[in-house]
Amino acid sequence: CSRLYEYRWRHCCATPRIQTHMMLFETLLAIMQNVINYTLSLDPHTQSALAGLNERCIKVHIEKLNKTFYLHISCQQIFLSQTATKTVDLSVHANPKDLWQLSQKNHAPNQHIEMHGNMHVAQQLGKVMHDFKPDWEEALAQTVGDVAGVAIVQSLQKVHAYAKTVAAA
Repeated sequence: CSRLYEYRWRHCCATPRIQTHMMLFETLLAIMQNVINYTLSLDPHTQSALAGLNERCIKVHIEKLNKTFYLHISCQQIFLSQTATKTVDLSVHANPKDLWQLSQKNHAPNQHIEMHGNMHVAQQLGKVMHDFKPDWEEALAQTVGDVAGVAIVQSLQKVHAYAKTVAAA
């Protein structure tokens, strides 16, 4: 009887947990997609550079979380989903820390990131990320006003510079 109960619990009750987990991940992807596309809209040069990656699909596997998502580039925007809608051009396998370092402008080459597929796509994406310069002052100025926006950005730049010197020491 206890085995039957355990079987029912695993197969009936565990399934909604998995579904909830998948829905949470899909929601997280939707939020990330909105943030990425809004941030991309702050740099028109980057949006035009994305045209060279139009209709590309990149598979990203985050190892420590054991999560995979697909980055689709179309119409100068990025779409994130749990399924591939077309053939994957590039696969990237890494842990979250290495992915974060890859997004930084002064990152050192990392042996913990595996890339397979079209390396031209990887180079183009790397160039887009390196050249990305959003106009944070303009975005903040639209939200909180010109004077406050400039002051916030300058303060954040000072904090960032200080953090870099502390990290280098």
